[in-house]
Amino acid sequence: MPIISMPISNKEKLSVRLNILSCTDLSDFMEKFFFPCFISTSKNSEINILSHIIEYEDGCYIVSSRVTPHIIQCDFSNKKDFVYFVYSRNKITWCNDKGKGVLQNGGFIIFDCNKPFKYEFHIETDIVCFLLPKSFLCVGKNVFVNNIVSIKNTRYDDILIELILGLFNYDNQVKVKLAAITSLLAIALYENDVVNLVTKSESEFKKMTNLIRMNIGNSELCLNFIASELHMSKSKAQKVFYKNGTSFRIVLKQSRVDALAIKLLSDGNKPINNICFDCGFKTVANANIQFKKIYHMSLSEYRRVQRIKKITS
Repeated sequence: MPIISMPISNKEKLSVRLNILSCTDLSDFMEKFFFPCFISTSKNSEINILSHIIEYEDGCYIVSSRVTPHIIQCDFSNKKDFVYFVYSRNKITWCNDKGKGVLQNGGFIIFDCNKPFKYEFHIETDIVCFLLPKSFLCVGKNVFVNNIVSIKNTRYDDILIELILGLFNYDNQVKVKLAAITSLLAIALYENDVVNLVTKSESEFKKMTNLIRMNIGNSELCLNFIASELHMSKSKAQKVFYKNGTSFRIVLKQSRVDALAIKLLSDGNKPINNICFDCGFKTVANANIQFKKIYHMSLSEYRRVQRIKKITS
């Protein structure tokens, strides 16, 4: 089954080439084919844009242009169910409600038309713009446009660029190429979304483990405390541990044992029972049991062996 269902009509209409020479003309052009927006140039420089448009009857537009530097700002869009795709050969900067960024060597940007955004071309460059229904970028029931803006360094970059620049080759393969582009974009967005989720989960997991180590002496340390310190629910905290292949109890036990191993050597003259309590164990017997599971020797044996190794080394 195809990843993306593309209801593109077989009938396509090719527009004439347009030569745009003013911000007003470009603003009118954008409102007609995309959405209302504000156009400006730095230092009141002249604008010169040569555009070629492919229009589909289902509301999908593809525009190929040679543009001079300019800025496009969209505060309100009448295309709430669409995404706006921009490819530039050269430097492009962007910002929206999620943040801002720059693609120094060009690349792909996808904006959710339901939210305000702004982007700028800094030098004369070739660009391609799409206006696509959000459903075109779906995998299953999920739409991956909520947190994604720039796409870079994906495994599909080269083939995407080749397909995009080949849309206007008049080989009667426009619909096939567009289907391939949107399919690859959907996969790239999905993979990028997964990477972002994994990175966030790893960051939260690191914070949790550090918090456990900092409070290792608390014999009553519990998941509720960790969750409250990091301003999240207990269930969310459990999910973070689960996503990283472990649980709070396992990490806590491992952290207590690791702390024991360190303190048995660093606090060489301190009684073992005191060290056990410092590491959050309620009894020496329990500390010994947990320690043996990992180091395969008792606390006293471990301290003696490490002392001998230090003397003979």
